[in-house]
Amino acid sequence: MVESLQKEWEQALEDVSKSIQLNPREVDSYVVRGRVKSALKDYTNAIADFEKALQLNPKMAEGYAARGSVYVATDDFGKATIDLEKALQINPKLATAWAARAYMKAKQGQDDGALADFERAVEVAPTMPETYGMLGLFQYTLGNRKAALENLRKALKLGSDKADLYAYIWLCRATLGDTNGATGELQDYLKAANPAKTNQWNGIVNRFFAGHLTDDQILTMATTAARRPSDVSHQVCESLYYVGIKRKLAGDKKAAAAFFQKCIDTKYNNNFAYLNAKAELRGMNQR
Repeated sequence: MVESLQKEWEQALEDVSKSIQLNPREVDSYVVRGRVKSALKDYTNAIADFEKALQLNPKMAEGYAARGSVYVATDDFGKATIDLEKALQINPKLATAWAARAYMKAKQGQDDGALADFERAVEVAPTMPETYGMLGLFQYTLGNRKAALENLRKALKLGSDKADLYAYIWLCRATLGDTNGATGELQDYLKAANPAKTNQWNGIVNRFFAGHLTDDQILTMATTAARRPSDVSHQVCESLYYVGIKRKLAGDKKAAAAFFQKCIDTKYNNNFAYLNAKAELRGMNQR
């Protein structure tokens, strides 16, 4: 599975590279190839493609936002700040730049600034489901579960196909005390979902929260169900948080804290699960 999907990404790289060979001044092709490389965690070569795009078009806001996002992923916050502010100078309504800057601030613990930027992303792109999704995910991190639930549902209403939003809707409802209702809603979603989609990672997470998988199963599948090698760290981090939050909901705070710490120990800080694990441990230590 991993090898075949890795080949698909390699084929995508080959296709866009051929396009660049045919037209080496096609700016968008460099950005597309850079994004594929970024998804594969090939950050150095992704940056090289974004830099080529910016050489061809120094006023391309999307190029600065894309390169800035890579710098956020690699924790190079100084360069990220320069690129994202440049992108917003060129296009103040570029939602991806606002969202990337918001996530950078979230990683740095600047919660107020992050929330303001996520809200700004929604403001400039009110019909873009991704902006509501990211705002909802961060509101969950901050503990504002009712607002998070509203924005996650808004993202789905606008057409988001991200299965992870259903998992966080379950989390919002469960942590608000409605575990039965949350599970019922998630089971209804799984019944209607494409079976192939439920075997992908976010579908596996939904099956876990719906009670179809055990702790040990999701922890194992975090590795075995990775679509490509670069997904493994991301999924392991998430699985540890998800098991931890279920343990907490079951009243086993000691085990929950241990899983949250293991999530943080992965040092994979490019997902909300990592931020959530840190927030949970902070809350436990303050009590």
